[in-house]
Amino acid sequence: MESDWNSVSLWWLKNMITKTDSGEYSLEGVIDLPELLENSKDEILKYGEKFLSGDTEIFHQNRNAQNKYRESYKVFSTDGNGNYSVSDDPESVEIRKKYI
Repeated sequence: MESDWNSVSLWWLKNMITKTDSGEYSLEGVIDLPELLENSKDEILKYGEKFLSGDTEIFHQNRNAQNKYRESYKVFSTDGNGNYSVSDDPESVEIRKKYI
């Protein structure tokens, strides 16, 4: 579960570096998969260059910004009579504290 919190998406990283809002990557309408993969590789090398070289400062800033708005995982339970309750997953709550 911790790996879900200890990562960043490429589009978040791109937005932070370029100071733009490029939005999430979408596969909808993709016709040329090899071209999409080549473009993704190019952007990873471009926007992930510092991280790939061992400089994790932007990664940490990005991860904290991304996780700041993220909710903890939810646990849905039933009492056996059809009544449901929702609570925060305790492990997720602790992990969230670690990364924000």
